[in-house]
Amino acid sequence: MCSKPGCVGRGAAILAYQYEERRALLADVSDEISPHVYLLCSGCAERLRPPRGWVLDDQRNKPAVFA
Repeated sequence: MCSKPGCVGRGAAILAYQYEERRALLADVSDEISPHVYLLCSGCAERLRPPRGWVLDDQRNKPAVFA
């Protein structure tokens, strides 16, 4: 389930923070989920905006536009 309060979406991405680098990381869900990350549904992951002054590093695999 999505970690965002009030959202009941299925977890599709992992959100982690690297505080020393002021970086928010989005990654695909793996088999092992650390208790130090947040699980987000695809909608919440798409709408995610990092804190002001931070960088969002989206490392999720995206499907090719042209097959």
